[in-house]
Amino acid sequence: PRARGEPLRAILDSNVTLPRARAACREALGCPGCDFLVLLVNEPLYGGMAAEGVTMITNSPTSGAISARHELAHALADLGEEYDGGGDYSGDNFAETARLCERDEGPRRRGRRLVWPCVPWSAWLPPPLERQSAWREASGASSTLLHIDHPWRVLGAEAPYRVSFHVPAGGWEELRISWSVSGVAHPEDVALSLDGAPTATKLRLQQDRQFLRLETSDAAALSAGKHSLVFAAARAARPTLCHIMVHAFARGFGGADGGDRTRGAVGIFPVFSRAGRRIGYRPTQDSCLMREMLSSTLCPICTEALWRNLLSSAGAAASRISLLHWVRLSSARRGGRPSAAQTRIEAAVAPLGAFRRARVPTERLRVRLFPHGDGAAGEGVDMPQSGSQRAGGGDGATAVELLVPRMSAPARERCWRVAVEVSTAEVRSFAVQSELCFCE
Repeated sequence: PRARGEPLRAILDSNVTLPRARAACREALGCPGCDFLVLLVNEPLYGGMAAEGVTMITNSPTSGAISARHELAHALADLGEEYDGGGDYSGDNFAETARLCERDEGPRRRGRRLVWPCVPWSAWLPPPLERQSAWREASGASSTLLHIDHPWRVLGAEAPYRVSFHVPAGGWEELRISWSVSGVAHPEDVALSLDGAPTATKLRLQQDRQFLRLETSDAAALSAGKHSLVFAAARAARPTLCHIMVHAFARGFGGADGGDRTRGAVGIFPVFSRAGRRIGYRPTQDSCLMREMLSSTLCPICTEALWRNLLSSAGAAASRISLLHWVRLSSARRGGRPSAAQTRIEAAVAPLGAFRRARVPTERLRVRLFPHGDGAAGEGVDMPQSGSQRAGGGDGATAVELLVPRMSAPARERCWRVAVEVSTAEVRSFAVQSELCFCE
């Protein structure tokens, strides 16, 4: 237990917390369990983790959103880490090699996780194909890890924290120092110097952890050989130095021009272990919140993984949400009376495409009705998405309807298939679709 007023440094699961959380979920819902269980910890400081189907985040006003985005992406999209020196490298956003996957090649299972031996995001690599090989090679050598550490050192209570790192010979364009600190009472509580030269450091006044970055293209700082960093407390301050990472970026991938040009580009970027060894690859340089804590967006590959894991789709990793909620048959009515000539078929679909409250220009939803059963064939009939649609699908769904000729009583039963398809710029690797079959 912590002493009164002492900040927490981590949130960890236990063999007591997780079973209690699952039991509370079962009791509250009256069903076997939750699809996604989230524990909101009453703690105003940084922390969070996802373990065994349970996501834990804090209610910190300064860092809660940062950890919530990252941890929920683990749970909802089944993603692994992208930052260097991590532990869980798995999911659609990590590849063990820079080799593109062959047709029908899939991931292997490592415990409960899926690990790709090859790059599964080739559909997102930029065209034209004749330039892809050079781009893949360049992005794979775009950076190197020079130093990583998590000191959790209280500056001021101890001597300044010193870091030594070695820059290898090469065409480096930028040196980047990423670090975090907590317990800041003054904007200049921490003095940072690089090779003995002071750097401008402005901190936010907060007890919570904050993430910072120093970037330089100075030739002396990028010269081959040994370099040093010193973190020291100013005056009587006692901030905690949490973590430090030092990277060097190759030409074309660092600096104002290179960083802006490659920030969102999909390639095959390296991932390093704590020892500085390259252990795999990730899709983007630093635009994804699975790597960069200062980012608030997912990269295209992680966004697509979110669709895959949540929806019942062709090739989906899990079945969570269907595009098609229910189908209902009834007699069409004319003048308040049931019609003997027509049957009304209603389908409740997910509020996507034209049914989104906030329209997405690149997203289209199509609902079609097909004859189904032995010998049934046909292109299908589109179920209207304007004029006849109405609210009331339930669970956020929207109902669409179509009138079809009614079968005569002596005829054998007639079967149908309702198919829902979504086309979106956020999915390239699989079909987003759901269907239901039924008979009159």
